[in-house]
Amino acid sequence: MPADQPGAEKAQRIEKTTVPVAIILMQRQYAYLRRISRFCRYSTLIAAFIISAVSPVCDARVLEVGPGKTLRAPSAAAEIARNGDIIEITAGVYRGDVAIWRASNLTIRGVGGRVHMESAGKTAGRKAIWVIAGDNTLVENINFSGAVVPDHNGAGIRQEGTNLTVRHCVFRDNEMGILAGRNPRGEIRVEHSEFFANTVDYERWREPGHNIYIGRQKRFIARFNWFHGAVAGHNIKSRAVTNIIQYNLIEDGPAGQSSYLIDIPNGGRSILVGNIFRKGAKAAGMISINFGSATHALHPSQNLFVVNNSFHNGYIDGIFIRRVSSGRTVVINNVFRGTGSLLSGVGDIRNNILSGTRGAVKSAFATVAGKLGGIDILVNNAGIVPHFRWGLTRWPHVEDMPEDFWDRVIRTNLYGTFLGTKHAIPHMKARGGGHIVNLFGGGGPTPPGALAYMVTKNGIRTFTRYVAEEVRDDNICVVTFSPRYAIATEDASDEAKSRMPAPDVLENAFVLAAQLSMETSGTCVAHEDGKLVPEHPMEG
Repeated sequence: MPADQPGAEKAQRIEKTTVPVAIILMQRQYAYLRRISRFCRYSTLIAAFIISAVSPVCDARVLEVGPGKTLRAPSAAAEIARNGDIIEITAGVYRGDVAIWRASNLTIRGVGGRVHMESAGKTAGRKAIWVIAGDNTLVENINFSGAVVPDHNGAGIRQEGTNLTVRHCVFRDNEMGILAGRNPRGEIRVEHSEFFANTVDYERWREPGHNIYIGRQKRFIARFNWFHGAVAGHNIKSRAVTNIIQYNLIEDGPAGQSSYLIDIPNGGRSILVGNIFRKGAKAAGMISINFGSATHALHPSQNLFVVNNSFHNGYIDGIFIRRVSSGRTVVINNVFRGTGSLLSGVGDIRNNILSGTRGAVKSAFATVAGKLGGIDILVNNAGIVPHFRWGLTRWPHVEDMPEDFWDRVIRTNLYGTFLGTKHAIPHMKARGGGHIVNLFGGGGPTPPGALAYMVTKNGIRTFTRYVAEEVRDDNICVVTFSPRYAIATEDASDEAKSRMPAPDVLENAFVLAAQLSMETSGTCVAHEDGKLVPEHPMEG
């Protein structure tokens, strides 16, 4: 892709980022991916054959457009264009020049640099900057911006013909980037292009705009594009029967507030391979990929393949993939980062890398149970601890405490205990019982500094009592364990280790905890003289 083309730098980043990951991950699933690739390749070749077969080349003309040319504006070329013509538009800004392209088999491209079609308050047929009514159209090297219409569907391109290919184009600040309606025979192909901030003023009109909206077409293909900055609407919305979405960067960005990164409400056969998905902190919704949520008019095929993608959720919570309709879901060789559930719905989930997700915890328990034959005991010990007695600086007072620091302590200490317990219980039920041990540590109110820590630890005491009653009939014993000591672990300074007990002071406490009777469930225990005894935790 030439470096001076729109979106070139970002497209190059996409290719450099995704391809090495794909090479590494595909080794285990090579045969599977070859079948998907073959499907994509055959569809590409068939489409190319159809277009070439119907394209008359012998009568094609080259129509030159621009300052100093006979045709000074693209709209003039649209008026006289015949089937098979090539329209070459000289680089520059064409303000308020809108057009309806009625001829078929057209190639419309910018030459000599960027062509910018700026709406400047005008649209063709109150629809778009360009309305393409002919079939088999190729558009290259054109920027479209500013389309606004009374029904809030103002698009850079409104596709009304059959088959459209867009390459190296930019769609910015329209109400819709590309809007394509219903066409059971149509294919929309978009490559090496950028879609940014195509949206409607939702607060004013209560209607969303989308970076791209594909109606019920036969096929939608998007490759090597950058979709970003959608607000209220979606970065990609497609109702096509088949969706092939490969090697794109699809993100909210700093100001983006999309509802979904991709919305495929009618389902269909959908293949998502090698993309980078980034959900932003300001997003309007928590779901990255939405599939099959329409209440009617679902496509006969409902197969979703998500392979070799990278997901990042910057939102406070989330669902990476939401599957609503029945059908096959395959999620293989992806990387998931951030807080959220991997999949809402049923699917074949294999060989994924999960970092900081709720799915990672569930996956870890499933892996352990599979390798060891089950889970009998869980010790919830992970936490962010002040360690003041190691000589470390005390934590800030509440008025000076950053919110992200508070969140990190709460989520690690309290939320971590919740997640571990949640995903251990089903495995323990399957084995007829088990033991869950939650760690408690003390800290007094004076001198100040232990606030966030003690909120989590007292919360864990309450959590333990209530969970114990929920699973008592399942023979699962849940207790809180108090070490009674400030312990110098391997991370402590040598000075702290010289005056404080090491972890082995607890001896076999956790082995004993795994043998506690159900009568102790819901209580707090401590280690004393080689045995566990009731403990009534006190501050200090």
